[in-house]
Amino acid sequence: MSPKKLIVMLALMLGGLVVLLFPVNVPWAEDGAPTLLKFSDTGAELTIRFMVNDKPATTDQKWVTSDKINLSVEIKIDKSDVGQNGAFYVVINWNDTVFMMKDDQGELQPWQGDLTELVAYTTTEQLPETETIVEVISGLGGMSGKFAVFVGYQNTQTGTLIYNGDPVTFSVQSVQKVLSNSLHGTTRGMGHFYAKEQGGFEQFTHIPYEDPNLPCASCHVESTGCTTCHDVPGDSPSNDKCLDSCHKRQAFEQKFNPDVHLQDKAAGGAGLKCADCHSAKQVHGDGTPYNSLHENPNKVDCEQSGCHTNVVIAGKTMHETHHEDLDCASCHVKSTLTCYSCHFEDGSAFEPPITDWKILVKSVATGKVTTGNVQTMAAGGNTLFVVAPFFGHTIQKDSSSITCASCHNSDAVREYKEQGTMTLATWHEDSKTLSNMKGVIPIPTDWETALKMPFIAKDASGEWAFMKDTADATQMLYAAPINVKKMPKGNLE
Repeated sequence: MSPKKLIVMLALMLGGLVVLLFPVNVPWAEDGAPTLLKFSDTGAELTIRFMVNDKPATTDQKWVTSDKINLSVEIKIDKSDVGQNGAFYVVINWNDTVFMMKDDQGELQPWQGDLTELVAYTTTEQLPETETIVEVISGLGGMSGKFAVFVGYQNTQTGTLIYNGDPVTFSVQSVQKVLSNSLHGTTRGMGHFYAKEQGGFEQFTHIPYEDPNLPCASCHVESTGCTTCHDVPGDSPSNDKCLDSCHKRQAFEQKFNPDVHLQDKAAGGAGLKCADCHSAKQVHGDGTPYNSLHENPNKVDCEQSGCHTNVVIAGKTMHETHHEDLDCASCHVKSTLTCYSCHFEDGSAFEPPITDWKILVKSVATGKVTTGNVQTMAAGGNTLFVVAPFFGHTIQKDSSSITCASCHNSDAVREYKEQGTMTLATWHEDSKTLSNMKGVIPIPTDWETALKMPFIAKDASGEWAFMKDTADATQMLYAAPINVKKMPKGNLE
């Protein structure tokens, strides 16, 4: 049977190869071509090794062109072929139309589907008994689209070619396409919390988040595209670009409790950039328009980062005890900075911000205890407070302050067990100042009534003043409370 030819208009750049207007053949066997057998029909075995950004991955996940994609396969040769002359082949189908074969220089060349013209990736005088690793893909040169990969070997003495009848398939999206749907592209995270449908402050203001006159816009700005972060395409944004331009709360944190990861090496820090932890996949998105970073599965994972390995070390009691129940941040973050009382009318917040408490919640996504935050809002006589997960960029190198008592016997825990309340803050009318509870504050199961705090707003003269001490509404998203009453006390005093 002659190959069925498809004429494809293509201008494709891959590995230095430019292909323009050529006939592409669907690879159907023709008379006189080598005999084809699938791995499943023989004693040969095929194992896939798919790596993305140097970490094991699965082919059914969503990837973007900024990801470093590597695909290798491990082939175990059929016993009847061991010791015979042989060759290995790699064929890649792109977007269901174009077929390419990998030559002995590792370059991809157009293939028209004629098996007699298939070029070997590598040859051997003796097919080995041991497993042979064939590198199929090492990067994609910025290509996007759907990929199907066929890999096989041939006993050149018998002519039989054994291959994977069901190809390895995966898809890659362009950065430009996914960025528009990412949180950096939509900036919809704050809008999701604000929405009345989520129990947010819009229920009182009746102003849509998209309204250009919304005061929140003074802090929560829209991304303008690549140049918002990158000075030139492909560069790694500086920390100043990330912190000073957009992530101002994280910039504030560095003034009060500098994170060891971000501190310069000269100051005893790691000297890392934001991009060293936050991958391009997390920043650019994966094509799904998430409502919040707490929905995005592409999170920073300390244990999967390649930096913090062997976390559960024998003899480290707290690691052994809490590793399964607590996120690393719940202990190692020093504080979660809070801009207390967002004043809706002009978008300002009371100063100075709270820098010496650490809110703890349970993450709905992981079920583990992690750091969180509390945000109060007031406008037009209405009040609301929000509880949500929040990662404080305040990791400390010195962990000597992390003790059992700092959590299990904190001021908040003691007050709650004795009085059933947690007084998060107190307003001092004479001095127009705010004092707050310090240390670890685990949000209890009856948080809506147990948490006590003053709501303050600017008066007619523009000065901060006490408004009331009750909330008209409460909101908790992506978080769950902690059963503080069951936290063991032991010999912590």
